Amino acid sequence: PQPRFTYSTAGNYDVQLRVTDSQGAWDILDTAITISPGNRPPAADMDASPSTWRVGDQITFSGSASDPEDGPLPASSLSWALILNHCSAEGSCHEHPVQEFTGVSGGSFVAPDHEYPSHLELRLTARDSGGLSDTMSMRLDPRTVTMTFLTSPTGLNLVFGSDNGTATFSRTAIVGSKNFVSAPTPQDVDGQIYRFVSWSDGKAQSHEIIAGSTASTYTATYTIAPRITNVAPRPDSSIRDRTPTIRATVSDAETDLTKDAISLYLDGDWVRRTAFGYDRATDSLTYTPGSRLALGWHTVRIKAVDAKNITGTKSWSFRIVSG
Repeated sequence: PQPRFTYSTAGNYDVQLRVTDSQGAWDILDTAITISPGNRPPAADMDASPSTWRVGDQITFSGSASDPEDGPLPASSLSWALILNHCSAEGSCHEHPVQEFTGVSGGSFVAPDHEYPSHLELRLTARDSGGLSDTMSMRLDPRTVTMTFLTSPTGLNLVFGSDNGTATFSRTAIVGSKNFVSAPTPQDVDGQIYRFVSWSDGKAQSHEIIAGSTASTYTATYTIAPRITNVAPRPDSSIRDRTPTIRATVSDAETDLTKDAISLYLDGDWVRRTAFGYDRATDSLTYTPGSRLALGWHTVRIKAVDAKNITGTKSWSFRIVSG
């Protein structure tokens, strides 16, 4: 069966339907259906300029609506919503409400700053005297630019916004947007320590970049820090010798280290440079304590500063046991 009912008076009605079978069991719609007999929805129309934007641009918009029963609708029947859609690289988006405009046929707003990928959506809703509505939306895409990031030497890690990557890499940004960049330091690559020196734009290790209208390249320059390897006694080892010889290879790939550039500490105490040896030909440091060390844990720290004032350090501990 197809139940029917005809409304003789125009208006808005909430309609429910209840069905009962021959055994007396029944069911009813979970939600009423709202209908408007004698009323048809309005039609909205809108425009905005410019349709592509950069951060800080002023965008103007205007709109109108016409209704079959009411005719042209007044501005008081119009409402606007500006939405920022923030999207992932995979294409899924979520919405950020930006601004609302109620009871106006037009206006303007300033394009906001946001990371890419994202776009603006302007929605116009027109509502007639009977409560029916029509919503029209317009997508406003940002102007974008490519920013490329390098390191010297290549292959080091850099941070861009909430992302990071191994140079060389490129990212897309909205023209005029502020973007955070950072050059982490120090960085350990296969046991070699690299320390940040400078950015090609002359700014700090971590700073903001305003995306220009043309493609740009930024290079973070690093230098190799002095390297301290082949240490003895082995880190975390247990030994019985209470006057152990402390050894290490202290080298620098870019400059020739001198003994005066090296500092040695044992259990936090500075060891006089006349007390330890350093062979520049083999980069070998050796030191034997002048008196027996106590049983228990001992910590060694070596610091080397090269000609560029770049520091390399190494700390380790060993334990002396009885026997």
